[in-house]
Amino acid sequence: MPLAPRTLRAGAPGSAPAPALPTQPAATPAGPGAPVTARVAPARPAAPGGGVRSCTTAADTLTIRLAGEVDRHSAAPLRVVLTVAAVYGYRGLVLDATAVTFCDSALLDVVAWWQRDRRRLRLVPSRAVDRLLRAARAAGAAPVITPHRPEAPHRSR
Repeated sequence: MPLAPRTLRAGAPGSAPAPALPTQPAATPAGPGAPVTARVAPARPAAPGGGVRSCTTAADTLTIRLAGEVDRHSAAPLRVVLTVAAVYGYRGLVLDATAVTFCDSALLDVVAWWQRDRRRLRLVPSRAVDRLLRAARAAGAAPVITPHRPEAPHRSR
């Protein structure tokens, strides 16, 4: 009998719904790319517009779009998504943080955890994320994160 998609709840009732992510029921892991959905609710209502906005997959890579404020509360759904993804074999992560207006060390903790076990990370930062990375590097506390900046289109003359 096939298992139905699960709803993973990390917090309070009435929390804003988080995006769907591909995963497998615990009893039948089928590997990356298998189309089963779980929803993740934040630990508490996040700051307006904060946290995970979307999650898509291609092969063994997730692309996650963040927006608004990312702090220890709004980073909880991101942790859950990445934990489930790691369990089911996803190895790459493109973290699009171009719409992040504020972030703290919780974001650094999440990406440092993801990079364990040689998982790949490409970060597309916003100004707020760049400020956090510079401050962490200056303090000697930054994980090794190379910001990924998409190339600007070439102009013809």
